[in-house]
Amino acid sequence: MANWGDQVPNAETAWTTFTPTWTNLTVGNATVNATYKQIGKTIIYQILLTFGSTTSISGSVSVTMPVTAKTAETHNGNVVYNDNATDWILGYIIDTNTTTFAITAANATVTYIKSTTLSSTVPFTWTTNDKIKISGTYEAA
Repeated sequence: MANWGDQVPNAETAWTTFTPTWTNLTVGNATVNATYKQIGKTIIYQILLTFGSTTSISGSVSVTMPVTAKTAETHNGNVVYNDNATDWILGYIIDTNTTTFAITAANATVTYIKSTTLSSTVPFTWTTNDKIKISGTYEAA
């Protein structure tokens, strides 16, 4: 019988850094740590953006994936927002296509929680040391 490791090609693959491209988010002097690994056709990634004094959001934010996805429906992930080390707020990842996904905030002011577009004041007014933390998996093309 084969070992579990024999069933997972490249299980010990090292993390690779990548530079995501953002839409409606000016990185400025933010710190961005973005890494991924590919195991077979599975992509595992994580992004942590820590706002600097010249970082800003101007509207609906989207970000590029490190590797093209098989389809826009294979993505599983999480996004949370940190208001300068005080509150963590949940968000959603919404696939736009096979190379880009949008990030939104959870809106709990309605009967059923739904996603809300990010802005300069949603889910809070962004400032230095605020964070966006994204992680997920999806199937590569």
